[in-house]
Amino acid sequence: MSYEDIRIAGDLTEALEAWLVKRYGKVIDIEVRGVNEGEYAAVAYAAVEGAHAGEGVVEGVVLLLKHDPKGGADRYLINDMGENEGPVVDYCPDRILDQLSPTEDHLATHWRERCREQATQNSNPAPLH
Repeated sequence: MSYEDIRIAGDLTEALEAWLVKRYGKVIDIEVRGVNEGEYAAVAYAAVEGAHAGEGVVEGVVLLLKHDPKGGADRYLINDMGENEGPVVDYCPDRILDQLSPTEDHLATHWRERCREQATQNSNPAPLH
């Protein structure tokens, strides 16, 4: 997993969307989650159309963002994974998944299924005893 440097000054979602536009093309939708949780400063899920998927094809992308303690307060390390790379993080919201084009890619299909399963589990809290 390879990270690259990114400077984020201002709104996190806007900065990540701008980064995605440069890397992938058109951003259909994005959701940033897990701000300052665990080892990541944030995890973002996006539906993108363009460079990697081809015009008219919308695919899922996961962004992992870590603080770069050596770089300063506005410096981060970012890693992107397309759904066809089988990302481990699988909390992509249904809203994003619903916008993705159909796929026959095994890893992408498995990732989408895991995300839907997570969403179902998280919407049905365990009973209290």
